[in-house]
Amino acid sequence: LVTALLFFLLNASTCNARLFSPVENGENEHRRAQKSSTKKYSPLTDGPFKVKLNLLSPDDLDGYKTCKDMRKAIKESAKHFANQIIVANVKKGKLVDTTKGGPIAIADVGEGTFAVAKASSTQVTETDFATNNQEVGVDEADVVKSDGTFIYTAYGDVLVVLDTSGKEVYRVQMPAINHTAYDPLKENVIPRASSTALVASDQVVSPYYAARRRPKIVALLLDIASGRLVVIVTGYGSVVPYYYANTGTKVFRNYGSTQLRVYDTKRLTGRGKKLKFLGCKDLTGDYKAARSIGKYAHIVTSSTMSSYNYITNPLKRIRQDFWNLDDKQYLAAATKIAKKLISQYAKQIMKELQLKGKGCDDIMRISAMQGLSSPGSAVLNGTYTRELLKSFVEISSFDMSGKFKKKMIKTSTAGMFLPTPSMQVYASTSMLVVAGQGSYFHQDTSIYEQETYLVGFGLNRASSTPTALGAVPGYLLNTFSLDHFGDHIRCATSTRAQTKTVWSTNADGKRVATRETIREANNQLFVLSLPAKTTNNKKIVMKQVGLVDGLGEKGEQIFSVRFLDKVAFVVTFQRTDPFYTIDLTDPAKPTVVGELKISGFSNYLHPINDDQSQVLAVGQEADPKTGRATGLQISLFDVSDLKSPKLLSKYLVENDPNARSYSNAQWDHKAFRYLKQSKIAILPVSVYNYNSKNPDDNFDGFWTFNIGTDKIDHSYSFSQVNPKQINNYCWYPAYLQPRTAVFNGNLVTMKSHSIVQ
Repeated sequence: LVTALLFFLLNASTCNARLFSPVENGENEHRRAQKSSTKKYSPLTDGPFKVKLNLLSPDDLDGYKTCKDMRKAIKESAKHFANQIIVANVKKGKLVDTTKGGPIAIADVGEGTFAVAKASSTQVTETDFATNNQEVGVDEADVVKSDGTFIYTAYGDVLVVLDTSGKEVYRVQMPAINHTAYDPLKENVIPRASSTALVASDQVVSPYYAARRRPKIVALLLDIASGRLVVIVTGYGSVVPYYYANTGTKVFRNYGSTQLRVYDTKRLTGRGKKLKFLGCKDLTGDYKAARSIGKYAHIVTSSTMSSYNYITNPLKRIRQDFWNLDDKQYLAAATKIAKKLISQYAKQIMKELQLKGKGCDDIMRISAMQGLSSPGSAVLNGTYTRELLKSFVEISSFDMSGKFKKKMIKTSTAGMFLPTPSMQVYASTSMLVVAGQGSYFHQDTSIYEQETYLVGFGLNRASSTPTALGAVPGYLLNTFSLDHFGDHIRCATSTRAQTKTVWSTNADGKRVATRETIREANNQLFVLSLPAKTTNNKKIVMKQVGLVDGLGEKGEQIFSVRFLDKVAFVVTFQRTDPFYTIDLTDPAKPTVVGELKISGFSNYLHPINDDQSQVLAVGQEADPKTGRATGLQISLFDVSDLKSPKLLSKYLVENDPNARSYSNAQWDHKAFRYLKQSKIAILPVSVYNYNSKNPDDNFDGFWTFNIGTDKIDHSYSFSQVNPKQINNYCWYPAYLQPRTAVFNGNLVTMKSHSIVQ
């Protein structure tokens, strides 16, 4: 009862809330007939419903001619999944009520199968405060932004504004979550603090955070030219997280729903010296990523979908309605129930999408997502395919410099259904790519093949449209595994090893199980073409034109990737670090031209000069015999000759077997900063010594490194916390992600709960 009650305690956010509001671009004139998979179904082995399953093709990018067509596609997908549930329950055998109202039993169906130092400001006069972006011209949303006059940072539910010395000048608290009286248009201003410490004693909250949920600022976008700051906030969704939300009738699990809030920053330097709130909008779904190209913002959110209450749970054979029924009787009863539930399921999805009066031509068609990278190899029966509707992804775009009438932000939106909640988001200046992680059953190898589906959304000012489709074997490591250069998409993936269980009898006559490798892990780099659009507005497919296969040694996987124009650098690792240089001059013939084997591995690669002849790497040293990471290391590579890459220098932060060191820059590239003029690298460093009784052996803060032509030297350390307090836990539900900014040679560091200048 409590769970059911909590589920319905939804936040009353009313910032023009809509799950989906597509751009009304009109219907595409040229639509090709959807291909479908049809087969004869055996009710007991394939399920009772005959299904027309749309096979993935470029035609799907055209979206739906009418929303009625989309509803039909949803019903077909639901039939497909219902078949699997019913067949699985048939195999469980008859459930017998043994005591009339007592417990049930399954009938027998046979054997089954450091000190702080201050840097000299006389030597460094450089200014560098921009986000460390992957692509030139594409600004990535981050928790810290600066316009050169002020620093804007996210700290839990508070937006903190600092001057360039790190002193707080203003802060705005996001609207509190109040389920009975919530005003999304109200801003709660907190008086300016007298200290740079962000946590006040009266702000510490109980560890029972669920009882006092707060919104959280997850990202910021800034258009300096127009003075507009976009604050992306989560937490105004369902009180109950998706993993507890198996009650109720909603299909979309919108825990952590996203809200956009736009502020005018020009008022900070004018009369009143404060941020002016301009408008907001609610986006359903969890925040995934955001990019801005000039004044145009593109925000990606994803809603997890659940069919549990519509298909999975009502068809369970353990339910009392199905007791004492044999297979054929269960099949008939379950089919009757499923027919009604499938219609309700499709109706509920359309209701939650709120598409009335709108078109569906910017929603990519639902498909089987069947082995596009290996045509003809996928098996599309109920035994080997899975639920097709696991998440809904939407890209919301708008002009940050626009006028927001009645404080409401109008966005144009495109979207797609995915059979997985796992994805990566990459963007160039003209295309945003959603990379969904999926799999399909290969009829030749009889194993599930790992595959990444690539859907490219063309970016045109304040709108996005699905325009390109592709797929590659394997999974991406992160966004740096994707790249758009010229007329090509380049991507690097890892395919995990495939194993199976083998039973045998040992010398004692006992049966033992061992794992046998069916196929070794593999790493590869693909080059996909992006043909020019035809005049009749047809969409395009990414065709593979180049391939580098077999990167790395046996058992290794990709640890870092960096594409730089016509060159790629790839690091694989298991016990040693092969550093590969790949020539991409000819897209049809990408070639490994150099390889360097060293100990340890690199997680992040950063070019440090304009001719891209040197690359700085952040990673870990490792034991070459065991592959165990032994400490944070910074490496400098000379790649001026791609055929002969060289390790110029390597700096190991510590080499104590009782200590552990790492940097957030290993997995968060925005925590890394390199000053080109001064040739200084700045990155967060954490060192923990588990056996030492001296607190000073621990460190949490930032290190700076002088990067010479062939040498790396540690120059300064900036501690963000007293070493004696490193192991103390803070219950306050906010945290500063490690970031830096440099103004006229003065360094400002932000991490945890403190700001240092």
